[in-house]
Amino acid sequence: MERRGFREKLTAPSDFTSANVERESNLNLMPPSHFTASGSVPRSQPTPTASGPRFAARVMPTAPTLAVDPWLDIARAKQEILELREENQRLLEEREDAGSSAAQHRSYASRHKLPVDRGLLDSEWRLELDRLRAECERLRGQVETLRDNAARHREEMRDRESAVHRQNHEMQEVRTELCRVRTELGQKVSQLAQKCEESERLHAQQKEFDKERERFLRDLESSRICAQELEEQRLQAEEEARFELTQLQEKLEEAHGEYQTRTQQLSNGHSAEIDAVNQSNNELLSRLNDATQEVTSLKTHLHEVCTEKDEVHKQLIQLSQDFEAQAETVQSLRTYIGQLTPEHGLEERLNERVQRLEEEKEALQMSLELLNVRLTSVNDILAIQEKELSEEMACDCLLRDGSKGSRLLSQWRQKVFVLLVQLRSKDLQLRGEKNTLQTTISALREEMEREKSQLCVVQHSLQDREAQLDLQRLHTQALERDLTSLTEETERLREERQLSGKKMKDIIETVQRYAALFEGKVAEMELVPARLSSLGQRLTFAARRIDTTHGLLMRKEALWKVQQAAKTSENLSESKCIVDLQTEVALLSKDRDRLAQELKCTPELIRSALTDLQEKFDSEVGLLTEALSRTQEEAQVSETSRVGAELQRKQLEERCVQQEDLLVQLREEVLLKQDETEKALQEKVSECEIRCVKQVRAMESELNTARREHTKAVVALRQCERRAEREREQERAAHTLLTEQAQQEIAQLHKQLKEKDKERNLLLAVLHEQGLLSEYKRMRRSALSTSQALEEPPEKSTQSHDHLLSVLGDLQTLSAALINSSDEEVEESDISDQQAAEPS
Repeated sequence: MERRGFREKLTAPSDFTSANVERESNLNLMPPSHFTASGSVPRSQPTPTASGPRFAARVMPTAPTLAVDPWLDIARAKQEILELREENQRLLEEREDAGSSAAQHRSYASRHKLPVDRGLLDSEWRLELDRLRAECERLRGQVETLRDNAARHREEMRDRESAVHRQNHEMQEVRTELCRVRTELGQKVSQLAQKCEESERLHAQQKEFDKERERFLRDLESSRICAQELEEQRLQAEEEARFELTQLQEKLEEAHGEYQTRTQQLSNGHSAEIDAVNQSNNELLSRLNDATQEVTSLKTHLHEVCTEKDEVHKQLIQLSQDFEAQAETVQSLRTYIGQLTPEHGLEERLNERVQRLEEEKEALQMSLELLNVRLTSVNDILAIQEKELSEEMACDCLLRDGSKGSRLLSQWRQKVFVLLVQLRSKDLQLRGEKNTLQTTISALREEMEREKSQLCVVQHSLQDREAQLDLQRLHTQALERDLTSLTEETERLREERQLSGKKMKDIIETVQRYAALFEGKVAEMELVPARLSSLGQRLTFAARRIDTTHGLLMRKEALWKVQQAAKTSENLSESKCIVDLQTEVALLSKDRDRLAQELKCTPELIRSALTDLQEKFDSEVGLLTEALSRTQEEAQVSETSRVGAELQRKQLEERCVQQEDLLVQLREEVLLKQDETEKALQEKVSECEIRCVKQVRAMESELNTARREHTKAVVALRQCERRAEREREQERAAHTLLTEQAQQEIAQLHKQLKEKDKERNLLLAVLHEQGLLSEYKRMRRSALSTSQALEEPPEKSTQSHDHLLSVLGDLQTLSAALINSSDEEVEESDISDQQAAEPS
């Protein structure tokens, strides 16, 4: 009874793990040598020997794991299941021992013919039943604790799954960060492509400008050709006009005065225009010179500003160095002199710092005291366990393989220590990888900011170059406008020259025509009879044409008749056609009569025309002489303007060549910068991708290992649950069998009691009759004393036997756990080898 009560008062493993223990206590790990060092443990505290190694096995996991590793909890659950199994075995053995002791007692009583008290037997059986019921209730409580442990294991696995999901979420965030970096790089590449397109557009504009320049050159060459043609035409006109001028000198002398005044006016106007053009050209040249001077001055100013900036930066660095040297000297002087009256603010800061340090010291002392208390408690618990194990192994003389049990215990402790070290190292590794990821992300962000600043600098430089190109474009546009104005002026002069040439040609042609006409008219007047004969021929020709028209009309009439025969419905329309033809015939007759009258009036008309032609010829000769003088002056002016235009063209060509050189240099610089930026971006992107791929692979491998461990833990938990269910079913079946056997034995005992009662009553009656009742009582007392003396050694033997069985059960559980752990390690190594071989 005392042993059973002491066993029920044992503390569970959860009693040693306090609720307010911090998570950092896991990190204060103990080496395996601390568990095996049993000689240094104090042995002053008394420990109950009845608990045996079962108490040590239950109290073993003293350090709070707080769901760090499910394998420890699974091992603990297996150990508790094995302990329950051993308890059931021990109960069965105790019951058998009790049955054997009762049989021995019966045999002893039958041999010695001792009187048996049925009340004592009933009380013993009731006590045994109560003990069995208490054991069943204790087993139920242990089953409930196992269920609670299983639920706690499930919660811990859920926590592990949540941690894995959190790591997956972090990996997804890292992947989104990589995608964002890639999108930003794509945007930068698109911006660079836009800049390339803009440079290509500038190149296309430059090509268009070159084409326009070539077109202008072609126009100038065509103007040269036109001028040469005009000069040739002018020479021809002069040669033709010399002959006519000999005839028209008298008329020209009269109009010479008017001609001089008009030429003077025109020369004044042309000289004013030429002066204006020259002034505009000079102004443009001065503008170009000013612009070039401004550009050079701005470049020099920029160089000066850069040099000044470098000098100011150097001065700032020197001032900072001087300031640091001064601060160091002041500090050294203060420390050397020993300033006794520090400033009020410094004193307050120092006081606050001292208070803060004192508070931190108090907090550290409190935490150190708590840790010392926990450490002493853990050491005490371990000392108690070591003492119990050592005492039990020393006391049990029958336990031969004690060294094997100690070795198994030490191996188990080493396994626990290695698992805790692995968990701690994995936590540190995860923390280090997280820190490295954060540092890489910050470095990437800094690099991105640096690249953004470099891109901003490049953009500003490109904007500066674009502004310079815009200025040069404006200058070129102004020069093009000047060129267009000059070309327009040359075209206008050329058109005027062409008009003057055309007018000269017209005048010459009209003079020649009028002379020819005059001569012709004289010849016609002489040949009037021949003309009359020709007119007669024309009349005959007109008559023939009338005949032909009459024949055509007859043909049309025949066709009309055919159509009328074919179409009777169109009579009205054809009658209208006949009327129209008749009106046409009448008109033709009228025209014939009119032509005859005109032939009669032709000589008078010829005379009037000859007089009119003479007057027109005289007036046109005067106009032609004026136009000749004007064309000569315009030719001279156009020649001078042509020379000026050629000079301006040469200057523009030189400027265009310079601008092309500048554009080529700018394009080369832009291409170089683009190549450098693209190479740098590609290198950084490749490095980031390689780094991220490595990290992702490492994290995937860790995730795979975590998942494998999770699956193994789930499989182990399911196996434990199945084993627990099987054991429960076995226990239930055993319990039912025990209850049935107990009921049968109770029924048999009742029968035996009834028979014994009958016999006792008979004996009492016999003794009462014979007067031997006092002798019966004396014999009863001696029998009770002998029964007690016989019952004591079996209890001791049962206790030692139970103790040995419990120790053997603990050793078997430890060996099974070690074998399972080694098998699982082998399986894990095989799985890892297979997974490593699959991607290869």
